[in-house]
Amino acid sequence: MRLRADFARLRAQGTRRSGRHVWVSWLPRDHGVVQFAAVAGRNVGGAVQRNKAKRRLREILRRRLADALVAGDLAVFARPSAVTARFAELQEDVARLLHACGLTPGEAGPKAGDARGAAP
Repeated sequence: MRLRADFARLRAQGTRRSGRHVWVSWLPRDHGVVQFAAVAGRNVGGAVQRNKAKRRLREILRRRLADALVAGDLAVFARPSAVTARFAELQEDVARLLHACGLTPGEAGPKAGDARGAAP
């Protein structure tokens, strides 16, 4: 997801779920794959903090969405606490929200094969 129109459609028609460190907006589609965007606005901090938050979110989403149950558009928005949260904490928050949207199976902890939620 990169186009302004995609984000506008997601905002107008999507479902929003909120967590401690992030909030997500989700709009299912009939076919295809999950397209996602990791977003960190200026409220998260300076450029270094925003980039760190987006890198962490992209890594979590790559791991989690490999076994996505449905196709759709997903935007994950970082809150300021996403920068200082432990990676495992952030991973749990995202997993809980993805499950609430019906994107992934019920497991909320680190996936098998993850190094106990260690940051990449």
